[in-house]
Amino acid sequence: VEWMNLAGYDFATIGNHEFDKGHGTIADLADVAHFPFLGANIRWKSGKRPSWCRGTRTFSMSGNKLMFVGLITSQMHSLVMPEAIKGMRFDDEITTLKKYLKDDGRIVVPVTHCGVDRDLEIAAATKVPMIIGGHSHSGLPNGKPAPDGTLVCQCFAGGTVLGRAELTLEGGKVVQKTASHVSVRPADGEDAEAKALIARYAKEIDATMNVEIGEAPEALMRSGRGSSPLGNWVCDVMRQKAGAHVALTNRTGIRADLPAGKIRVREMYEISPFSNTLTTMDLTGAEVDAILEYSTAANATFLEVSGLEAEVDTKGAEGSRVTVTKVAGEPWDATRTYKVVTNSFIAAGGDGHGVFKNGKNRAETGIDMLDAQVEACKAGKVVAPAGERIRLK
Repeated sequence: VEWMNLAGYDFATIGNHEFDKGHGTIADLADVAHFPFLGANIRWKSGKRPSWCRGTRTFSMSGNKLMFVGLITSQMHSLVMPEAIKGMRFDDEITTLKKYLKDDGRIVVPVTHCGVDRDLEIAAATKVPMIIGGHSHSGLPNGKPAPDGTLVCQCFAGGTVLGRAELTLEGGKVVQKTASHVSVRPADGEDAEAKALIARYAKEIDATMNVEIGEAPEALMRSGRGSSPLGNWVCDVMRQKAGAHVALTNRTGIRADLPAGKIRVREMYEISPFSNTLTTMDLTGAEVDAILEYSTAANATFLEVSGLEAEVDTKGAEGSRVTVTKVAGEPWDATRTYKVVTNSFIAAGGDGHGVFKNGKNRAETGIDMLDAQVEACKAGKVVAPAGERIRLK
């Protein structure tokens, strides 16, 4: 936020990861920011808007009024821990936006954290001239024209490029809209004040992050049609630490690949940055099967695994795609109870994995996934576990 102050931000739309440490953190950041946080559809359950955000930011330019409306995804309850958004609600994006669409000459541009697919739905329902979006990390170098004429813009994630969006107005009406990506080029020089700010924080962070803790003879990647090498290793660490039959974790929660060579705390943090902890529970074989059915469905969050093997018929009928063959080295039994470990986000039903809420004898271990991985690195070389656990056919 301090860097954003230096860069001269006029506003920023709140996204789901701003809630990773709870809404109290957003309030603290809002106190530091020299610009407003937007979230028109963010409310307390009482209906009041939090003091740390506002709905819109309006600018007057050459006699025209341009209103930016901040919108966060309404699916927040499946994206963050329940305690992080306790007492809050996230209203429907389209219903909220329509409240600002008045015939008063204002040009309304939503700035969203909803993902491209939802942005296209918003465009179809509201016919706004442009949507500047995020969340899906999509690269749309020239924008994506919606059928109704709305230009949906997005520029990847993590500051890899800058986005430039332009509206041309004549007589108070939009006559042209364009979008482009601008490369971030170090050769253009660095801002001395921003460089000093980053250096101040880097010195403090590097003292912890650059400590060497192990070695990986070969790179471990998180990609693949089925289970991935890095996903297998992460789940093995979880299962062994918790003493469970089965470990399951969402691939989207594994945020980086592991390169070959010396391993520092930094590499482990980049893989598991969310402070998720290990949660254990008892689930039946049938419930494990149901979890895998959901995990391997189209548009669902794929789960990496340890302690089980399964085959998935990607063309099979819903509810009968998965065949679990082994659990804990023995034939799968639908009626048997297994000790399962997952991360605290998924255990709370995150990413739509509601079956985990049925778990019996739940235990919050308090063991941070990052700490468990650092400990495993110190114990020996990090190598890709042999075998393919989830086989897609």
